[in-house]
Amino acid sequence: MKLSGNKKNGRFAHEKQKRQYRAAKILIAILVVILAILVIFYVMLKINVRPPEVNLVPKPTVSSVTAATEAVVTVDPTEQPVRDKTKFTFVILGMDNGFGNTDTMMVATFDSTNYTLNVVSIPRDTLVNVSWNRKKANTLYSNGGIEKVSDGMTALLGFKPDHYVRIDLDAFQKLVDAVGGVYFDVPKNMNYDDDAQDLHIHLQAGRQLLDGDRALQLVRAREKVWATGDIGRIETQQDFLKSAVAQILEKKNTIKLTALIDIFLNNIDTDLTEGSLGWFAKEFLKMDAGKVSFETIPAKYNDSVKGVSYCTIMLDEWLDIINTKLNPFDHEITEGDVSILTRDESGALYVTDGNWAGK
Repeated sequence: MKLSGNKKNGRFAHEKQKRQYRAAKILIAILVVILAILVIFYVMLKINVRPPEVNLVPKPTVSSVTAATEAVVTVDPTEQPVRDKTKFTFVILGMDNGFGNTDTMMVATFDSTNYTLNVVSIPRDTLVNVSWNRKKANTLYSNGGIEKVSDGMTALLGFKPDHYVRIDLDAFQKLVDAVGGVYFDVPKNMNYDDDAQDLHIHLQAGRQLLDGDRALQLVRAREKVWATGDIGRIETQQDFLKSAVAQILEKKNTIKLTALIDIFLNNIDTDLTEGSLGWFAKEFLKMDAGKVSFETIPAKYNDSVKGVSYCTIMLDEWLDIINTKLNPFDHEITEGDVSILTRDESGALYVTDGNWAGK
């Protein structure tokens, strides 16, 4: 039996409606799945973005070792000072070009209640209480990696830093490029070549936008550029970082945090998790540039021991900086809490806690 034209058209229209209905159901199902994935991703992101763990005691054990007995005295954890869990402490290392030493060393404390960030530079030549002959802070990493750096900074600070960030040359360039470069007033013409370190510095004086490559030239400049060597470089590094922080905070709404976190995860060595990095990035963008401070450990920068140049720490001034800028505990750090090799009032070398690591 043949269908009339009207019945054919009605049947085709009905089948078309059924196909459209099935297609709509499939589309809705796909959208629901996508929405569910996005919700799960958002929840996971919220769960993972959290502040990192902190060290609840200054040191796992507080030891007193004497040459005669080699006795170790451990302090009961209940007698330890109280930790402010809203303060986070770091060691920041900038690596040289493959020689194993650190080009830049900094210690920092971030206060997530008052939104302050205090950073102190440690000159490469800072005299440290270690057993090997070349007792410079920049040799800590090459003599034991991050663990030895942590030990060395614990001796200088009187407490163990919570976390570390180790940045190499490529990572620094990528970070500067990722924020769109940094405007900086280069203080003088810089022209210096060192093939051994693959270091080539050619910058003109004046305010200019520095990309990653030229920013790296600026912060690596030392001898041949600054009469004060490493101290001149530290001052320039701090001036550059102040400018970078201010400019990043000014354009925080246009910076892609995911790109910065990706650089950290893939190009920087750190014990911070992806969630912790995300949390710090979010908290950092709440800051005011005026609440970021940079200082250099107070020392006699032109000192020497047996003909080798060293920076010997000025203890009282350093303890004041530790307690006002860096200390996350309610206990004031004193001379007995640190193990610093320096000079006494008569100019003789001594170790603050009496424990010589080696002469």
